[in-house]
Amino acid sequence: MRKRKNNKLKMLLLFLALIICISIIGSASAAEVPSANFTSNSTNGSDSLVVQFNDTSTGDPTSWIWDFGDNQTSTEQNPVHIYNGEGNYNVSFTAINAVGNTTITKNNYITVAIPPNVTSNLNSGTYSTSQTVTLTSDDPTSIIYYANDTTDPRTSSTRIKYTGPITITCSTTLRYAAIDTFGNWSPLYLQNYLIGNGGLFDSANPTYQINNNHTGQSPYTGPQNNTIKWNVTGITNFNQDTSVVIGSDGTIYCVSTDGYLYAIDPNGILKWICYGCTSTPTIGKDGTIYAVINGYLQALKIDGTSKWKYALTGATSPMVGADGTIYVGSYDNGGVLGSALCAFNPDGTLKWNRTIPDATFLGGCMAIASDGTIYFPNHNFLYAINLDGTIKWTYSFNGNHQISSPSIGPDGTIYISNHNSGLYALNPDGTLKWIYTPEGIIYGTVAIGSDGTLYTASNRGILYALNQDKSVKWSYTTGQSCYSSPIIGADGLIYLSTFGGLFAINPNGTVNWTDTSTISSCNPVIGKDGSMYLLVNGGWNKGLYTYGVIVANFNSAVTPNPLKVQFTDTSNHSPVSWNWSFGDGTTSNEQNPIHSYAKSGTYTVILTITTAQGKTFTISKKITVTDITAPTADVSLTGGIFSTPPTVSLTATDDSENAIIYYTTDNTDPRTSSTRMVYSKSLLINETTTLRYAAVDLSGNWSPVYAETYAIKLNSAPDVFVQDASHYSGSLNDQIQAILDNAAPGSTVEFQGQLYENLQLVINKPLNIISKIGTKISSSNPSGTAVFTINETLASGTTINGFIIENIGEGSGILVNHTRDATISNVQATSTSGSAIAINGSSNTKIKNSFVTGSSTGINVSNSTNTQINNSDITNNNNGTNLENSTNTSFNHNQIVNNGKNGISVVNSDNITIDSNSLIQNGNTSKSGSGIYLENTTNIHINNNQINDNYYGITANNISNALIERNSFINNAMDGILFTVNVTNTTVSSNTIQKNDNGINVNCANENLNISGNLITDNTKKAPGKKISMEMVFYLDLAIIIPQQSLLTTM
Repeated sequence: MRKRKNNKLKMLLLFLALIICISIIGSASAAEVPSANFTSNSTNGSDSLVVQFNDTSTGDPTSWIWDFGDNQTSTEQNPVHIYNGEGNYNVSFTAINAVGNTTITKNNYITVAIPPNVTSNLNSGTYSTSQTVTLTSDDPTSIIYYANDTTDPRTSSTRIKYTGPITITCSTTLRYAAIDTFGNWSPLYLQNYLIGNGGLFDSANPTYQINNNHTGQSPYTGPQNNTIKWNVTGITNFNQDTSVVIGSDGTIYCVSTDGYLYAIDPNGILKWICYGCTSTPTIGKDGTIYAVINGYLQALKIDGTSKWKYALTGATSPMVGADGTIYVGSYDNGGVLGSALCAFNPDGTLKWNRTIPDATFLGGCMAIASDGTIYFPNHNFLYAINLDGTIKWTYSFNGNHQISSPSIGPDGTIYISNHNSGLYALNPDGTLKWIYTPEGIIYGTVAIGSDGTLYTASNRGILYALNQDKSVKWSYTTGQSCYSSPIIGADGLIYLSTFGGLFAINPNGTVNWTDTSTISSCNPVIGKDGSMYLLVNGGWNKGLYTYGVIVANFNSAVTPNPLKVQFTDTSNHSPVSWNWSFGDGTTSNEQNPIHSYAKSGTYTVILTITTAQGKTFTISKKITVTDITAPTADVSLTGGIFSTPPTVSLTATDDSENAIIYYTTDNTDPRTSSTRMVYSKSLLINETTTLRYAAVDLSGNWSPVYAETYAIKLNSAPDVFVQDASHYSGSLNDQIQAILDNAAPGSTVEFQGQLYENLQLVINKPLNIISKIGTKISSSNPSGTAVFTINETLASGTTINGFIIENIGEGSGILVNHTRDATISNVQATSTSGSAIAINGSSNTKIKNSFVTGSSTGINVSNSTNTQINNSDITNNNNGTNLENSTNTSFNHNQIVNNGKNGISVVNSDNITIDSNSLIQNGNTSKSGSGIYLENTTNIHINNNQINDNYYGITANNISNALIERNSFINNAMDGILFTVNVTNTTVSSNTIQKNDNGINVNCANENLNISGNLITDNTKKAPGKKISMEMVFYLDLAIIIPQQSLLTTM
């Protein structure tokens, strides 16, 4: 039984072994030899071609052998291989498993080709005319593509296939590349071609640091000592590291911290001012001045008027490329907040604007390289910008901020300072060349000498001279802080301003001369004549200073004849001959000539001297000759009532002894009327006539318009006499009123008594009321009635002459009420509570040769026309004269003195003449009044007045069409002239404005305000604790042209 079981077990084991053998034999017969194959991601390309190989064999290989054909192998299944070197490569691949292996070889499977290179016959640069560019590839089978629209020709849809030479007619950034037959691209090439002969004006300093490279190297030799030729101190302050620029005619332009662009001629005479300028201007090839003013980039003519403007936000100093393109940085790119670089065509149209990434603060002035690359600095970066506005490269200062400007060396190296690290030298490709770390911080720009020496100064007052490898040649310690940039004269002398004064340093580092009186952080500038200009912004003597040797020079003095000038030569070097040009077409060869000018004006006088050695020197000065004295005219017979036709003669008196008299008899103005006649002989008056006459001299000075009315009464009314007051009993007023009422029209009523009290007389017919003994008439009536009332039209032609009139009640002294042709002369009038003389609703009223004093208002004129107030004293009133709602009013040859509020007040009136008056010490009692107060008034002529020692000289509140000329404004407590609310079409010219608190204060919006040819000096803030020169003060956004002010101090 046991044996049977064992046999069964053996049979089972034998069966299992048989099954296993069959299974093994079956598996061996199912395996196969692998079939090798592969693919790759690339089969051709340029040098250093990276290829990803992929095994695609069948038969389940378990190991692999790759031969890449370049003596390199791999046993990876899917290797990555890099091919270096040009050629065709065979690739062999063996796939292996337990059964066997197979190999596949692909001949010339990988092709590596060197990309083509493209060369241009024309390198980047500046060219004055159109250029032809030829592009050549070293692979003749390749195709060259180019683009001139900022795009990449390797990918651009606008690229152009190169087929022949390219003509470059305007400034262009040209990009080009070539592709070979295998699809390999050459590198991208870029050339900047700057085409044009525009750029900067050929002056001594047309832009910041002399040129677009900011080298600070002048072609002119600067002063050899610290002699100051002249200075202008009526300018408030200047920003550090700024300077003047010099225009085509030698005009000096500078910008103050309070936004004024000053144009000053080479002799220190202020030509004009423009308000709202925020950065140093630049002068283009044609003399156009480019400046940022009131939020606009503006192109200004040399007279300060605008050619065009373009709105910008927070812009930097403009620069001008050789093709005339104007570049300016702005904080707002076309309304999208973000800093930008903007390029403008010379006609003011926008060429392009490019947002500058990360440019959070725009500091410094951009520089332009010879190939047109713009180096644009900001707080943390320096950007290299192509001609088309694309960014070439960016250099980061790694958070070390800077506000200085770059300068460019002759080899293209860019130098720029950084607050924390020092001076950086960058290669033209944007890579770092070196860093030099000085003692202290460099705020200014590196100056580059003609020999390549680098000059820079730190805030510790140390001037460094560096070689181009940053090694130190020498250093000079000034001992004071320095925040400016040095400049270099043609002789190698280096000039540097500091808070310790101005230093002139020799090329070997020794001091040549110093001037410790001029404290400044601004940059000096050398002019063509060797003069040096420095903006002084430290200490008490801020302003523009000019250094240089004075050789030719002269003084001038006006003789008693205001048009005759004595010239005196004060030249050095013992001249042997003199040549004078007086600016009016006449000349002289005398040493000290006397010259008579034909008329008033500003003339440029040029003196050229010749020394014994044959050298010539020239100086020019502007002088103003002003015949400000108007002529006077007189008549042989004053107006009145005549029984027979009178004969009248006219005479004129003038300091030039040459005046013409014009007259009219039709009530028109003899200064302007088309019916006026030239007086040549006596006039016979045959009928009632108002004769108007005026005289004018050759300088255009007009006398007042005088008027006399001659009433012809052939059957003359009898004279009437008013006896002494003691002659009458009862009501004195009623009895004298009866005499006036009973007198015939045209009668002369003569008062023969010395004193009449409590009279209130009304005149209702034309009467000639006179006193030959100075009769006094008084009134104390509280009813408000005047002493004399010339009442209504029936009283037209009435005259009052020779009285002392006093009203201590409530009314006026004399009331001219709704009448015409009334004359008040030789009267002394007082009204303690009212107007000494009141004129209401009347025409052709004359007040002359009278004394008006002690009144609430001296003379009050309302709703009247053709009023004349002449040759009268108006003194010690609360208000001198008030004029309201009236037209054609004149004030001539009056003494208006010491009135509590205004000397003359004009409100809501038209056509006002204020001529040859003395307006002195008015407004000082109220501490608010003026010599002349104007409000809502138009067509005003204020001429030849003395407006001195008032609280304000003139206060003008909303005026238009005004001419303020040939007046003196001296020692007024506040402003010489104050404009408020609005001023339109107003000229202020040929005035003397001295020793006021402010000279001219424009505290309002304005249009066509012209301030020209004034002498404005010594106007100083008088408020406690302040002594600031304030010649002219402006507020709000103004567009003012202010030519030819003299703010000159000659040293």
